[in-house]
Formats: sequence, structure tokens, C-alpha cells
Amino acid sequence: MKKAASLILTLMILAVLAVPAFAADPPAPNILNASTLDIHNTEVEQMIRERAFYLSDATKITSVDQLVRLLRESVLSGRNYTLICADPGAIPIENEEPGQIDLNPAVYDHFHYGYNGGLFTEQEYNISSGPSAWYTAEGENGWKYYSVVFQYCTNNEERAQCDAKLRGILSAVSGETPAKQLKHFYDWMKTNLPAKKISTTGYPRNCNGLYGALFGDGTGYVCATYCETIQRFAEIAGIESRILSGAYIAYDEPCHAINVVKLDGLWYAIDYTTDSFLVPLKETTMYGTAQHYMANYPLATKPYDLSAGPVTSPDDGDPIYAEPVENAVSKRDAVTVTMSPFKTTLNGRVWKNDYATYPLLFYKNITYFPMTWYECRFLGLTTGWDNATRTFSVALSSERGDYRPMLRSDKNKNGYSTALIVRDPIVVNGKTVDNTKEEYPLLNFRGVTYFPMIWKFCVDEFGWNYTFSLENGLSISVPSQKQ
Repeated sequence: MKKAASLILTLMILAVLAVPAFAADPPAPNILNASTLDIHNTEVEQMIRERAFYLSDATKITSVDQLVRLLRESVLSGRNYTLICADPGAIPIENEEPGQIDLNPAVYDHFHYGYNGGLFTEQEYNISSGPSAWYTAEGENGWKYYSVVFQYCTNNEERAQCDAKLRGILSAVSGETPAKQLKHFYDWMKTNLPAKKISTTGYPRNCNGLYGALFGDGTGYVCATYCETIQRFAEIAGIESRILSGAYIAYDEPCHAINVVKLDGLWYAIDYTTDSFLVPLKETTMYGTAQHYMANYPLATKPYDLSAGPVTSPDDGDPIYAEPVENAVSKRDAVTVTMSPFKTTLNGRVWKNDYATYPLLFYKNITYFPMTWYECRFLGLTTGWDNATRTFSVALSSERGDYRPMLRSDKNKNGYSTALIVRDPIVVNGKTVDNTKEEYPLLNFRGVTYFPMIWKFCVDEFGWNYTFSLENGLSISVPSQKQ
């Protein structure tokens, strides 16, 4: 009798544990396996066969911002598979356009380097494909379960093998300076990596990644292969570095990637593809991209001299910056900005600053707006960049786009000292703006041009409806005839 009672109690506990952690419980079976998922990724399918997944593992998603943050956490931990439950009527999960990627661009574009160039760690740049979403099970009240899958060039088990090999290479120069450690590894790559760089048989999963470089045969090697390898070595050696990649779809930047490393307070470029070691960014094809994403970084103006001692800054303490055109950028061009303190509504949407990659700024008691590709098209503008003349242009456009928030994992702080006064040419609706004479000059923050939201631009040039009050804050909308 005691055994029967114990068995009943055990079954009751298991039944409770099987219930999902939120109200929208699905009537579908709780256990997922390879037969219940329409998965076309063999590595993920194998993982599911080896481990049962439960609907109670799902994270309830209530906003696009939350989903992007969750998936970023997944990438940083190397997770292939994330189970979510969301209301597809309120949150765009699936892409409705036939023949296109299956996850809505509002989420997908945050992880596709063609849309979001910038500076990346090895793990952040390690995505081979995805995120991809598959409908998994039906929940209550219209909510649905989706499996969101990433595939990586190098998985966690392979990375452990790579790290062991890299530590062995580093041990030979453990007492040397960071620059000489990098040179030792750079020379090791030239000696030990296969010479063949172009694939003739397609691109297997890890040919572009760290594992492919250290244990592969050279098939399909491209710039990403070398960048991830050098970046991981630098991370293990404790050298501050990043992969610099261009957003070739959204911003027409080079479809290329290089390494940037910080030595003696200055940033240098390593482009293994073109055999360029510790050169100034301005001597690479990625110079325009560096100006976009590294506007506030002290860039070296001369190649690094391995035989010399540490490079020092000028006597006045100014950091040494690369020269965009003729005038070197110095701290005299920097201005102190803060997050905009006012509620701001754009086309009926309240702007959220906390985790925005390009937040609304406040300078000289004026709110400043980031002129990114998405934000501009959301407000009826189009942007252009002429790399030859370093000219940024903005003009009215009939082209419109959806609001697509770009988010970062760290919450924005209130005060910054990193915005720079724009020195490159600016053209608005075909007219040149002399930024040296502007009371509220255009600024550059995190590599993006910011416009002051003043009457001159908002109303006279762009024709927006523009209102402000202490109670309701700033409100801007595009007139209906321009939509």
C-alpha cells in the first residue's frame, strides 16, 4: 500500500513538473523529439535525438526586444536551439514573404552581418546560419511554440580543441609583448595553414571558422576564416581586439572582415587576406568602415614598429586618431552628450532609449536623432554615402520602411563624452551644410551621423509634423501624403 501511495505521489509530482511555466499551456504533448520537429539542420536534429526537450523549457516572449536579447544570450553561450512561445499576431516571428528567410527581418537582421556591420568577438562572429525559426506546437489563445536555431562555424566542443591548440602555440612566446605574440601567431598561420583558399566543392559548415582554419584542409577559406582564428588567439592571449566587418547590404560597405587590435593605446589593422600586419586602418580597404564603427577609437597613423618601444601620445595628452580627410580628429572635436530626457514619439511609436544601439541624444538642450538606414526610411528619408568624397547625404524619399529597433545587450548609461562633431561634407536635400557654422552641429556617435531635431531640419527640410511640450515630450510624424 505504501509503495502504491508513493508511486501515485511520484506521478503527481512529475505531472506538476511537466506543466509549462506560464498560462498559455498547449494541449500538444510536452516532450519534443526529432519526430515532432520539422528540422532540416542535421546537427540540431542529432542534438534533439540525444536529448528530450520540453515545452516547459520555452521562454515566453512578449516583445521583439526581448527576443533579440534572448537570442544574443544564446549566441554568446553557443546554444544551437532556443524554444520560445509567442503571440505571432503581436510579435513578428515568421517571415511572410515567400522564398525569403523564415524568421522575420525585425529579428533576423540583428544577426546578419550584411545588415549590421561593426566590431565582434570570435563567438559573436561565429554564426554560420540562422537564426531560423520553425513552428513547433500550438499553444492556447493563439500563442505558438517556435524552435529558433543557430548553426555555428565552430561548436563548443570544437572550440575547446581549438583553444588547447592555440594555448600551445601561445606558450612559445608567453613572455613576449602582445605585438610579438601576434607576429608569432601570424607567421605560424602562414606556415601551417593550407595555401588553398577558394572552395571548388561548396562551403561546409566550419570552413569559415576557427575549427576549419586549425583543423581543416583549406577548402573554402575566406576572410572570416582568418579573422576568427586571429581573434580567438588574441582573446586567449588577453589582447584587446575585435573583428571589424562591413554591413554590405544595409550600408553598401565592403563585404569583408579584418582584425583590429589595440597596442600601446592605439588601434591597428591585421588583414591576413591581403597580408597586412599591424598597419593603420587608413591603409586598408576597410578604412571607411572603420570610420563608421570606430569613430571614437584612437586609430594609429603609422604601422606598428616591432623593434621600437611603446608608442606614446603627444605631450598635450590628445589621443592619436586617423585622419579622415585632412583634419585629424582630436578631443577638441569631442562633445559631452547625454541620453535624451524627454519622451519622444516617432510616427506614433514611443522611442525606447535604454537598450537602443543608437539612442536619442541630448546636446545643447536639443534632442539628436540617429540617421541610420532603418530610422530614416521609417520617417520618409533616404541616406547616401560617397566613400570617395567622404560625403554623407540625406534627402526626402517616397520609400518607406517598418520600424526595426536595433538593440545592444548592455543598458545605455546616461552620460557620455564620446560624440564627435562631424567634419566630413554633409548634403541635405541637395544642399551642402556647413557644419562649422551650425549652432547645433551634426554629431557622430557610435559611427552614425546624428541630426539635431530642430525646426530647420524637421520642418523646413523634411516636412515633418513637429510638436513639443514638457508634458508629452517631443512628437514627430510624417504627413499622410508622404506615406
